[in-house]
Amino acid sequence: MIKNAKGFLSREQNLSKVIFSIVMLMAFVFIFGPSIKAQFLRQTGSTGWGYGYGYGYGYGYGWDGGTFGYRTDGGSVSSYLYDYGYGNMVSAPSGGVTTVTPSEMSSLVDAGIMSPNGANPASATEVTFNSAVDISVASGVTISIPSGTTFTAGSAGNFSNLTAANNVTTAGLVGVSVAGQAMSFGIPNLDLTVNPAITLTINVGASYNGTNLNIYRKDAAGTWSNSGSSCLVAAGICTFTTTHLSSFVTGTASTGGGGGGGGGGGDIIAPSNASIGINSGALTTSSTSVTLTLNAYDSNGVSQMAISNTSDFAGINWGTYATSKAWTLTEGNGVKTVYAKFRDPAGNVSAVVSGSITLTGQSTEQVVITPPAQSGQFRTQELVVLSDTEKARRANLMKGTYDWKLIYQSPYPAALAPNAETEVWIEVRNTGTATWFNNGDNVVRLGSGSSYGNAGQQRDYNSEFSNPTWYSANRPTNIMHPEIIPGWHTRFQFIIKAPSTPGVYKAYFTPVVDGIEWMKDIGLYWQITVQ
Repeated sequence: MIKNAKGFLSREQNLSKVIFSIVMLMAFVFIFGPSIKAQFLRQTGSTGWGYGYGYGYGYGYGWDGGTFGYRTDGGSVSSYLYDYGYGNMVSAPSGGVTTVTPSEMSSLVDAGIMSPNGANPASATEVTFNSAVDISVASGVTISIPSGTTFTAGSAGNFSNLTAANNVTTAGLVGVSVAGQAMSFGIPNLDLTVNPAITLTINVGASYNGTNLNIYRKDAAGTWSNSGSSCLVAAGICTFTTTHLSSFVTGTASTGGGGGGGGGGGDIIAPSNASIGINSGALTTSSTSVTLTLNAYDSNGVSQMAISNTSDFAGINWGTYATSKAWTLTEGNGVKTVYAKFRDPAGNVSAVVSGSITLTGQSTEQVVITPPAQSGQFRTQELVVLSDTEKARRANLMKGTYDWKLIYQSPYPAALAPNAETEVWIEVRNTGTATWFNNGDNVVRLGSGSSYGNAGQQRDYNSEFSNPTWYSANRPTNIMHPEIIPGWHTRFQFIIKAPSTPGVYKAYFTPVVDGIEWMKDIGLYWQITVQ
């Protein structure tokens, strides 16, 4: 009996300890609860309850199909007493595109979709989108950002503050008849540039269908001016691209005059009958230096022109109109196309015109596979014997322009150990007029390097990420499919091997048609942390 009583008292003492611990824990929660927030972010599903713990850091669990994740600071997650929180995620990706509203931009940082070039997004100078994103500003006003797009600021800023709006004032924009809504995208007082260009759409109404509208942009100093871009309205929508984040509005020169200088009577007619010729209409040239013949008509005169080797006119400024101009074609043999557009004194912009010529006799050393340093070090290119008929067919299909668009890019890999390997890929679309092939004489491959890299990472350098699965140190892979006609898409998929030295690296790549030319360089890269 005495022994049993002692056992009972011992159990009672243990129970007392448990009750005391619970009381102390509840007291701790009541005292420190406000600072121990539910720091969690839903990775799937739209909403969910979760539980968090820790001093400024925490983990959360969702119960409506969501998986668990974590985050380290405020954002879109509200916190409540007892460390319970309610988490909201941006809309689930549809077709590989994440859709957000302007108020949800900070969630992209939290979710790792918008990656800053530093550990703290509040003091970054660059941010890269690891997924395609559509920002729905308002009805008919959207912003489309491709995967791999990089935003760059001249000075450090908080990229969580990226915002978009459609209630922008057009005060200071004189002499312009505004069409549709003014909109903005960026960070106030921080001049941001974009690479590659992003696409904006503004609903201007069906009454403007078939109308060519000018795009006006507000610069960092708050001054409105004609951006030099224009759009042809279809289905009531004006679609245009930009490499700057700013305020934008569409419209035409107003009929009220208002600018001084001769009373043009409100010119709203863009230059017409535009044309461009290369070397007086010659079919071929053996030199990259050519002479352009340019023409456009406007009843009030043509004042400026813009010339480019690419249809997006990226990085091109307006110059004084002239009927003849010396020009330099892009490198490499093949068909070269030059684009032009013209502007009158009222700011009306003509339709884009183009001219083509075939460049021959150029050295192809810069686009020939570098032989392996050691026998068997790299994968051997598959040999394909083509019949004369097939060679002739391909030669005809390859007469045209080589251009591409990035559709999607695999996310940055997690931190890799030295010499570890992982697979990466990019999905691309053939936006040129020539057909691509993954075998034969002029293979479409991914080449190492970019003009956006540092001095040692220019195109065709021996990549620090090469490994025996590559064709050579500067050619990781071919396009995946045998033949890609214009408009079709394909994939570059390959393995990268981390360098042996720890650090943060950027692996730059650019598509190339070996033996013919490099394609457009958009600064494509993966950021790799080796530790």
